[in-house]
Amino acid sequence: GMMHEVISRRLQRLLNEDEDLPDLIVIDGGEVQLDRATEAALSLEQSNIPMIGLAKKREEIYFPGEKIPYSFDINSPAMRLLR
Repeated sequence: GMMHEVISRRLQRLLNEDEDLPDLIVIDGGEVQLDRATEAALSLEQSNIPMIGLAKKREEIYFPGEKIPYSFDINSPAMRLLR
């Protein structure tokens, strides 16, 4: 519930202030947290914002609508950037 609230408030503030929306939202968490964040964006009709979830326990990346996470080399430049 808190993830939905945080994302809703942030996006609503950006919309109210006519600010640019983010190019990517990285959620600290896995499938459940990402689902709540995408629901928040959908409730504001902002389904075009890319989001991923970064589950830190195993350094897995979740994409909306996909149940199976992706795993990458934890020492790769991309994973270092995300962490």
